[in-house]
Amino acid sequence: MKTPGVYIVEKDAFPNSVVEVATAVPAFIGYTERAENVHKSLLNKPFRITSLVEYIQYFGEGPVPQYELSQSDNEPVVTATGQPYIFYNALRFFFQNGGGPCYIISVGNYTDEISLQPLQKGIKPLEKEQEPTMLVIPEAVKLQQADCYTLQENMLDHCGEMESRVAILDIYQGYLPRTNDDEDVITAFRDGISTNHLSYGATYYPWLHTTIVSPQELDLNNLSSGSIETLQGILYKEFNISPSANEGEDPRTGQIRDLINSIPSVMEDDQHGHKVKELSLTLTAISPTFSNIMLDIQKDLNFLPPASAMAGVYTMVDNNRG
Repeated sequence: MKTPGVYIVEKDAFPNSVVEVATAVPAFIGYTERAENVHKSLLNKPFRITSLVEYIQYFGEGPVPQYELSQSDNEPVVTATGQPYIFYNALRFFFQNGGGPCYIISVGNYTDEISLQPLQKGIKPLEKEQEPTMLVIPEAVKLQQADCYTLQENMLDHCGEMESRVAILDIYQGYLPRTNDDEDVITAFRDGISTNHLSYGATYYPWLHTTIVSPQELDLNNLSSGSIETLQGILYKEFNISPSANEGEDPRTGQIRDLINSIPSVMEDDQHGHKVKELSLTLTAISPTFSNIMLDIQKDLNFLPPASAMAGVYTMVDNNRG
């Protein structure tokens, strides 16, 4: 049956009703080198980035970690000094494990002491942000134990009240093995955290040996100024030479002595770090002891809590599988 020239065209009532959005977007809170966008402060302001390059653009890079060099049983020992800022390396850990878009809340720079109140203050601005679905504070484990647990409770409370995100937590002193007694790190964590909003959190253990920091990133500048004389003494002993020239010694011995003797002046005069880097590479090539000292520093810096990496894994799974 034919109809007159009138017909109906139905339109979808809900066009494009399914929109692809990221459901794994973490928010990271911590200390950064700077926090600035075109001369406007980003301190305590959630700021969305999509890559490590963007992070460096607005928040800078990591600090130059300092280590004290000493000897124990005639073996060199390095001990970290200063504030244990790990935020930058945690972000690298995140991006190297599948991380993508995330929010950064900087609560201070590398002149500030890592403390509870600024990190707590960084949580509040996230109440106005709807996109983040995870909350990570890598430097929580660098607080005193009681403060760490307090901050982690604050994270759980925030996520429970928002009902749209989860806290990814690290274990305080998670580098220690299980002992299954009152000193056990997992038992201490369970006893230290309240039972409120536990369904809005996930905790990971143990800490991980990573490859975030490469040997090329380390040199003499990672040793404290008071450690240089100790280093020279260790190197004199390794090569069995004295600080002063001896009559009749071979030319190579004199060259090595001059190299060791030059360490303080090179470090003092080299404003751009190029000569220090060259000297460090030379020492690494000729001295197994110096090479091992740098390796010990690298191992320490690469021992990281896993929460930031797990946030990256969540993001990767979300992007690949939905």
